[in-house]
Amino acid sequence: MVALKISFHSLIKNNFNVALFNSSSPVAPEHIENNLEFIKKFQKFNILENKSDIIPVNCFNEYLARPPELNANRFTELFWDDEIDIIWCARGGYGILKWLKYIEWKKINNKEKTPLIVGFSDVTFLHSCLSNFNKISLHAPLFTTLVKSSPDTLESLFNTLDGKPQALRGKIFKEGASIGKLTGGNLTCLINSIGTPYEPRFDGSILLLEDHNEASYRIDRMLTQLLLSGRLEKVKGICFGEFFFNGGKIDLEKILTITINELNVPVLFDLPVGHGKDNFALFMGTNYKIDGFKGILEIC
Repeated sequence: MVALKISFHSLIKNNFNVALFNSSSPVAPEHIENNLEFIKKFQKFNILENKSDIIPVNCFNEYLARPPELNANRFTELFWDDEIDIIWCARGGYGILKWLKYIEWKKINNKEKTPLIVGFSDVTFLHSCLSNFNKISLHAPLFTTLVKSSPDTLESLFNTLDGKPQALRGKIFKEGASIGKLTGGNLTCLINSIGTPYEPRFDGSILLLEDHNEASYRIDRMLTQLLLSGRLEKVKGICFGEFFFNGGKIDLEKILTITINELNVPVLFDLPVGHGKDNFALFMGTNYKIDGFKGILEIC
C-alpha cells in the first residue's frame, strides 16, 4: 500500500477558537476550572465558553458524561460549526465507542474544512475513525491533563500547532526505516475496536501504542491478539510510547522480546507519549517516518 500524503498545514493558525467537549466520562468541575485558568495564560487559544462543556452536564451515569446518542449529537453540532477550530476533548475514561454508530461518517468525509480533534486515551476511537476518512487529528493532552503536563509537552503542543511538529526520540527495538500514515493510540482502546467498523486501517501504517494501569501479562495478551489476528503483519513500523502500572513504568522491552520479536519492521519504544507528564503532540492520519537506526519518529 502506498503511504497517503495528507497535509496538516491547512490546520495551522496563529490563534484557535476552542470548544471543550465532554466526549467520554464525567468531568469534575474543579478540573475544568483549573485548566481554564491555566490555558488563559497563553494567548493562542480563545475558549468559546458559549459552545463549550464548561459547566459539567448532568451525568448519564457514573462513567458516561451523556447518553450515547446525545453525545453523538453534541459532537456533530461542534464538528459542523465553522467558527470552531479545535474540539478539545475534556477527559478520557470511557464512552466514545458507544456513540460512534450515531455519527454520519460519510457526511464528515465530504466536509472540506474540519476542526482539529485534540486528545488521547479514549479519543483513540475518534483518531481511528477520522484517519479512516482521511481527516487529521491531534494526539495530545486532554484538556484536563494540561495543567499537569511537563513543560516539554506544552512546548511540543505549541510548536505542533505553530506548524513546527517536533521529531520524537525513542529507544530502538528493531532497526529499519519506513514511511506510513500514523494511526493507533491507546492499546486497550485499539483492541476494543477490533472487529468493529471503527478499527483503524493497519495496512501500510505506522502504529502508535501506549497504555497505563495494565499489568505486563495484559499488555502481552493484547499484543499477542494483534499479532495472531494478522494486524501487525500489515503495518510498516510500530512506535511504543510509555506504559505505566502501579505508579511506575513497565519494562516494555522484555514484553516485546517475547511477543513481536519476529516482526520484520522497525520498532521504537519509550517515546514521550502517553499517560505520564510527557505526552508530546502527534498528528494522526498523516505520514510519519520511523527511523529505527537513529531512534526517531518524525512527520514527513
